[in-house]
Amino acid sequence: MELRKEEFMFCIYCGQKLDDHVRFCPYCGKPTGVGEAPKAVEPQQAVEPQQEPVPQQAVESQQAIPPQYVKRGKGGKGKVIAIAGAVAACVALCAVGGVYLLTRNPMRHNAVVLYNDGDISLFRGIQKDNPKENKLAEDSHTYNSISKDGKTLYFYQDVDSDGERGDLCSVKVSSIRSERSDNEKKINKIEGGVRVGLIYTLNKNRIFYLDGTELKYYDGRDVKAIDDEVDQIVNYDDDRVLYTSGDKNDMDLKTTTLERDPDKKTIDHHVSEILFYGLEHPIYKKYRDGENQETICSADSKGEAKEIAKDIKVFTATGGDREQIWYGKPKTESVSMYDYVEDDKLQEDQKEKKPEMKDFMKPVKFSKLKTNFTKPALIREVKKQIHKTKGYYVFYFIGHHDTYYAYSDTKKKFYRFNKKKFVKLEDRYRDVERRNQLRASLKANKKDTTYYELYYYTDGDSIKVNDQVLDVKADGKVALYKPFSAGSIKKVEKLSNIHFASEVEYKVKYGDNDRDSQESSDVKAKVSINGKEGKDLDVVFDQAKVEAWDKTALISEEANEKTALTVYDLKKSELQEDKELSHDGYFCSREDGKIYFLDDLGSDKKGDLCSYDGKDVETIASDISTKNTFKKISKNKYLIISEADLILVNDGDQKDIDDDVEMAEISKDGEILYRNDDDELYSCTDEKKGRKIADDVQSFGMFEADFLMKPLTLDYNFDDENTED
Repeated sequence: MELRKEEFMFCIYCGQKLDDHVRFCPYCGKPTGVGEAPKAVEPQQAVEPQQEPVPQQAVESQQAIPPQYVKRGKGGKGKVIAIAGAVAACVALCAVGGVYLLTRNPMRHNAVVLYNDGDISLFRGIQKDNPKENKLAEDSHTYNSISKDGKTLYFYQDVDSDGERGDLCSVKVSSIRSERSDNEKKINKIEGGVRVGLIYTLNKNRIFYLDGTELKYYDGRDVKAIDDEVDQIVNYDDDRVLYTSGDKNDMDLKTTTLERDPDKKTIDHHVSEILFYGLEHPIYKKYRDGENQETICSADSKGEAKEIAKDIKVFTATGGDREQIWYGKPKTESVSMYDYVEDDKLQEDQKEKKPEMKDFMKPVKFSKLKTNFTKPALIREVKKQIHKTKGYYVFYFIGHHDTYYAYSDTKKKFYRFNKKKFVKLEDRYRDVERRNQLRASLKANKKDTTYYELYYYTDGDSIKVNDQVLDVKADGKVALYKPFSAGSIKKVEKLSNIHFASEVEYKVKYGDNDRDSQESSDVKAKVSINGKEGKDLDVVFDQAKVEAWDKTALISEEANEKTALTVYDLKKSELQEDKELSHDGYFCSREDGKIYFLDDLGSDKKGDLCSYDGKDVETIASDISTKNTFKKISKNKYLIISEADLILVNDGDQKDIDDDVEMAEISKDGEILYRNDDDELYSCTDEKKGRKIADDVQSFGMFEADFLMKPLTLDYNFDDENTED
């Protein structure tokens, strides 16, 4: 099944709709996992942003859209489709930053709940046994948001049956009461017939939103249309928006101020991808007509664009508070087809010598021959009837055909000939000769191979790292790279399995590479820090990954179905090994200055959740799946979703709250709300199994709360003709 054009990819953290080529979400900065092979997807645990941190405002109003869900077809097999609606209001309500004291927050102990039928309600006192429900409106949508002070709720109502258009409204949270008729009178209709989408909150109760492709700004009194050709919001703060318009592979990059008289500017044309989402210094790729390579450019705080490099390949673009890009300038070198072959018979063949008949001849006296011929008569008959081979007449006597003799007319001698052994070695040497001819043919067949000059770009400068690089894996200021050489070329087959040189040429040309059985290359990686010349690192490049921060790097290496995790200190331009965290582990995230990982994974891919603070390893919880999300609530207190199990850990005390959880939130007051697969909403403020407070819930959200979602497993089944589109 092919995904239709109207289906999209969504960020699994903030829910924003994404283009299918982005590697990092432009709204929350988290990695999307694009470029990796589509295995059964491991959870992309929330990690420290690798791009420039999006300003708090860029997260506050983001509404959680469901990521890619599995749609079940006939026979129970799944296809991946993208749908909108299930996760919805959670992130916007939980991520909003308030400037008021918590005790004065109108949303404290309250939650917004959207039902499957579109009704939206405010639940007051969720910490109580019977929270009070205040119905607000009908035919609402998962897109809603709370102002930064927690006083105003922005939402859609009277949304059409297709879920495409509705009325954008606001209401004061403190004014919402139990009688819906009264609540309806207090609703402020901002604009009717708006294309439903994200609502971005600004300070002073201002918002902006996209009405289809039209960018609109609301200052609390009036709506102002700013631009009418907007495709994607890249970044924003309280005063300005960075956005694109046009086709995703040929976009205009624009910026505008957020005010009644906006200052708009087009930064550049023909933009194909945003690499660094900094509002002040965006970096992006440009499309160059008629050229296959890429061009990267940057813009300054005034929106003036400049070219960084052209005709290059971007390996990775990551950030932190600095723009950092690793890119390569392609070069070409001719190598032979022989370089793509693992010659598993070379040493053996080099030792093999061509067998000579004389080495298998043992002199024998004529009297020992079992014959009635006289010596002259036998010589006469042999020379008369036998064809001479390499100076010898080979013969045997009837009745003794397993015993061979030979006569040399030159030396006038008879020999006992070990023909069986000679023929065996001669046949074996014929295979050697065949392989030698194959080697010669492969070496004569040349192919142009691309490698790269590797560069590191940061703070406006490009630093040349290495002249010959085949591939790169990088994060921040640390890059692992594979040096180019004939020995580092990916092998497509063993020589012993090849009969014709054309077999190798076919696999190289069409990229077969024996995908089902090929083993990883054993080329060691080199490591570069801040663009310095790479130093040897004792890890296999194809099996290694790197996560890097300001002063620490974590390198994982997969081997024999296990993953070793090792922490390194970053000392200037060198890596200094600090500690091996696990022989069989799984990296989860880095938060609050700690590295979180799983240790001692079993066959069920479950292990101990641990943290490392640079000195000590602490075990947090046990029997946690690699498919997990978690949030640190306070010191030694964590809320975890492991597959679908909701777990609360407090000072080492591990409690299973529920085992069928879709998503959960925890507020700063320790109030927990979660929804299960049956769309039932539970409150769990007493740290025990939750109390059900609502049925048929599509989404929910609290203010200033942390959001967790059950990790997704995507089933790819493109071959099942019986599954539905």
